[in-house]
Order: sequence, then C-alpha cells, then structure tokens
Amino acid sequence: MRATPGRLVKWGSTDSFGSTREGSQVTTPERVSPEEQRELSRIASAVEADLCLAGLPVIHGGCGRRGRTDGAPGALVSYDPGRDGSPGVHVRWCPSAELTRMTLAADGPGHRIAEFGGSVLDTMTNALGEVLRAAGWHVDATGADVHGASSVRVLEGTRTAGEPAP
Repeated sequence: MRATPGRLVKWGSTDSFGSTREGSQVTTPERVSPEEQRELSRIASAVEADLCLAGLPVIHGGCGRRGRTDGAPGALVSYDPGRDGSPGVHVRWCPSAELTRMTLAADGPGHRIAEFGGSVLDTMTNALGEVLRAAGWHVDATGADVHGASSVRVLEGTRTAGEPAP
C-alpha cells in the first residue's frame, strides 16, 4: 500500500496522521517543503514560548496531523504542514477533560453546561488571539476551519521565530 501525495479522494476515513484510506489505497495530503515545515516548527516554538511567558499552560502539539491524546487543559500549539485546508501554526484552547465530557453529555444547546462550555471556548480563543497580538504576532481566528472553530491561526510572514516578545 503506497501513499499518494495530494490525491483527491471521493470517500474514505482520515487517520490521525492526515492520511485518507480509500478502499485499500492510502492517500497523503500534499505537504509544504521540508524547509517550510522547519519554519512552521520554529514559529510554533516561538508562539509556545510567548504563551508560557504570559503564564498560560501550553501543550506542545508539534505536527497537528499526528493528533493529540494527552487530554491536558491549556493552549494547544500545533502546525499543519499540508497545502490543503489551513496550513500554518494553530493555537486552540483545550478545556479540562471534565468540562469537555460534561458539555458533550449536555441535553442540547440551551443546557447551562453547554452554554458554559461554549462561552469558555469563545472567551479563551479571543484571549489567546489578544495575547498573541500583544506579543507581536498577526493572527486570524477565521482561518481555523479544519482545526476547529475554537482555534487561532498565526499568519505567515509575521514576527520572526526566536525574536523576543515586545
């Protein structure tokens, strides 16, 4: 079974590495160059450092196509090396496992815990964006489609990775 970069797939399931299975064939999304991927990793590390400096709990997500399994609450910083969707560095707030479980088990959108869970995500997403802007990053909360509505995308061509926060 061989992976085919950038091949369009009509149906199938996606695994935690971003590969799609179609029958017995595995397709892999087309990725940015190795140099661009190293730059995304450097930017993600600099974003993590700024969030830590601000006192926020930070979860190193690395390459976002690998998935996340630790369940810790905090700011998950990862990068997407794919050319499809939203390539770049993404920051997503991860609430506690208990809040996530309770929100998913709630009896619908009007339930108090569902409203609370949604408010926490909205508030923390906005706060992450503001903290990153204050540190000199250009961010976009609207470019986060495949990484969840509760994520912030650090735009390319912004602050140099490794440059100290203002």
